[in-house]
Amino acid sequence: AAKTMSLVMFVHYAVGSAVANRISVLNTRGDRAALEAFVRDAVHWTFWPSLAAAALLLALGRPLLWLFSPQFMDAYPVMFVLVAGFIARAAVGPAEYVLNVLGEQRLCAAVLATSAVMSVALNFVLVPRFGLIGAACATSTAIAFAAAMNYFVARSTLGLDLGVWATRRGCDNSSGAPTL
Repeated sequence: AAKTMSLVMFVHYAVGSAVANRISVLNTRGDRAALEAFVRDAVHWTFWPSLAAAALLLALGRPLLWLFSPQFMDAYPVMFVLVAGFIARAAVGPAEYVLNVLGEQRLCAAVLATSAVMSVALNFVLVPRFGLIGAACATSTAIAFAAAMNYFVARSTLGLDLGVWATRRGCDNSSGAPTL
């Protein structure tokens, strides 16, 4: 279930790898408006395809798990728990890449280390009591925590709003919705 749902994170890695260079160039040029717009677009390029992939994988979850073995179908509920963390991560787009490229790699590493410790601690607490669902809750919570912390680090240190909920200030359309 975890490996199947981790396909959702492929979008995150692909977008992050594709946009890192451009973020660095825009920052070096000092083009703050273009940087903000590009980062906001990158968040949307991450979130919406990730959400679609998650929905598709959840819809096909039982048959996909059955391909491994009929016993794997018991892990289907785990997919729903894991997807919450993956979608939380997608909601802040390639935050790790943004932080690393723009000089906040130490804070990004601190966030990742803290979330790893949180994951281990939550696993020790939740797995004995809840089994596989407990492990999924621990993992999903740690991923969501890292996403939230990366969002706050980017917002407080770089002044960038990496949330999918952020609106573009200079939209060309009348609805105010960001254009991709």
